[in-house]
Amino acid sequence: MNIIHDIAWGLDYLHSKGLMHRDIKPQNILISKNRRMKLCDLEVIKELNDPDQTKRVGTNGYIAPEFNEHSQKYTEKIDIWSLGISILQLYSKKKISEVNDSKDEILQKIKEKDENLFNLLDLCLKKKPEERISSEQIISFIEKIWLDNPSKENKYVANSLKSNDKTRLFSGKNTDKLTLFRVL
Repeated sequence: MNIIHDIAWGLDYLHSKGLMHRDIKPQNILISKNRRMKLCDLEVIKELNDPDQTKRVGTNGYIAPEFNEHSQKYTEKIDIWSLGISILQLYSKKKISEVNDSKDEILQKIKEKDENLFNLLDLCLKKKPEERISSEQIISFIEKIWLDNPSKENKYVANSLKSNDKTRLFSGKNTDKLTLFRVL
């Protein structure tokens, strides 16, 4: 869940600035020395209100279903779909083509082991973008799990959330300028 939480923070930052990444995939997620996830490959970032928004971009296998409807303008929800597919790939340790061919089977295995992760992925992988969860909702979903079920692994995170001292959750600093990723 830490991976998803960190990436959701980065996406939430971009989305709050009126931007979408458009190419979320494991190869575009970096891990810092202190084990925080960060987004990279920002060449395809686009403003949400860009008139050239119907242009197909991204990497095959991670592309949201609405990209196939060429007349439809897409939203930041394409990043959420790609995040969901990326998590399926990381979980299954399969090639992206195998993930897309066996998505339901992988989701079933996840459901048997971690119902919270299954529920989150189910919300990320809704076919209709308007039914998909937002990056902000992903953050809230995960933080609620951490607060409700503090384990040894996330006890520090849960305690930080309870005290509203989110500056201790991550290294780095906030900035009003557009940065490559959001880190608190």
